[in-house]
Amino acid sequence: MREDEMRDLLSEMRDDPVPADSLVRVRTRVEERIAGRDWRRPVALLAAVAFAAICLVAVVTRRDPQPAPPPPPLIAAVPAPPPAQAPVVAKPRHRTRKPAPMQSNLIIRIETPDPDVVILLLGNESGT
Repeated sequence: MREDEMRDLLSEMRDDPVPADSLVRVRTRVEERIAGRDWRRPVALLAAVAFAAICLVAVVTRRDPQPAPPPPPLIAAVPAPPPAQAPVVAKPRHRTRKPAPMQSNLIIRIETPDPDVVILLLGNESGT
């Protein structure tokens, strides 16, 4: 059908009277659907409120895992242990080089957030 034919058909139908029983059937069905929809709105509202309450309870009662321990200090200077003294031995007969004066060693330990990585800086106080 083309548009002109459709337009003519609809204009002819406009002039025909509508049977009374069809209007009654349509109104009855509309009223039934409206009456059936009345219980849906409160139930949907109740379901939304219950869902919000459950979510709120879940958020409020959620327990955090045990708090992480505070990070260790990044730089800690630790003096090196004093070297063990060798036992006194008789002097050798040949001439030996005079030992350098003892200098205290310094160890600097740097701990990183990764527990498997530790940086050690070794040196002595004289800067050599």
